[in-house]
Amino acid sequence: MTTFIGLYGGVIGRMRQRAQDVEQADPVSNNILLDVVEELEKRYWMWQAERA
Repeated sequence: MTTFIGLYGGVIGRMRQRAQDVEQADPVSNNILLDVVEELEKRYWMWQAERA
């Protein structure tokens, strides 16, 4: 589970970077990506809390 949580955290980081990359050129895509990141972060937090 620890490996999965680490990989999942990496996905979140890359998604944040993608959102930042398109922020100026495409604000709509940026908003969509940020919504996805928000959901991913909720699940990430829950998995970390379960492990603790």
